[in-house]
Amino acid sequence: GSYTILPQSPDGPKVFSETHPFQDLWYNNNSPEIAWDQDPEVTNFSYTLDSMPFTIPNNDMDSTSTVTSYQNLSDGIWYFHIKAKKQGVWGSTTHFVIRTDTSPPAGFKPQVEFLNSSNSNNVLVSFFTTDSLSGLDHYEVGVIEKSKISSNELPVFEQVESPYKISLKSLDGARVIVRAFDKARNAIDEPVDIVFPSGTITLIEKNWLVILLLIILILDILFGHRIIP
Repeated sequence: GSYTILPQSPDGPKVFSETHPFQDLWYNNNSPEIAWDQDPEVTNFSYTLDSMPFTIPNNDMDSTSTVTSYQNLSDGIWYFHIKAKKQGVWGSTTHFVIRTDTSPPAGFKPQVEFLNSSNSNNVLVSFFTTDSLSGLDHYEVGVIEKSKISSNELPVFEQVESPYKISLKSLDGARVIVRAFDKARNAIDEPVDIVFPSGTITLIEKNWLVILLLIILILDILFGHRIIP
């Protein structure tokens, strides 16, 4: 018999990245650096980067090095594909996932509700937004008293959920900054100023029905028409 003995094809190279180390996480860096191991007797590599998960690189040599990088990728999920040539035989392909998201969550406007309680300094701040790519991760809130707004003093932020109750020190008002983070650590700040209603406005809001009836009664007396049935 006549036999042809071919070398065993190499396994796909082991791929790793210092900029995007975990394939299931999102990163706000769109210029990844990718490296891989080189087994003994491997002479060169063929690789490509695209948006398809199972691409097989062609059999053309792309590099004898064990590192490459890409600049300014668009946001989304990318796949790095690489195979090695050993003793004249191309091996299997390794697929490595890169997730990039450099855009912050969508803009939003926090809503303020004044709580009717014995402590009139209590307010409830509600907020909601979305992130179309990596997804929303969490919110943080910082509060600046009105007297400190002009001093450019930065507030202390704490992680919270909506709605968030705030007890202010005075009725002078404050600025509340709601910071939304996505899962790639991009953030957007949305401020809202809290201005407490005056005593007159508060009185009207609490007694609007009585005031309306009084107005109707006065109009009825003045114009002599039966406005009230």
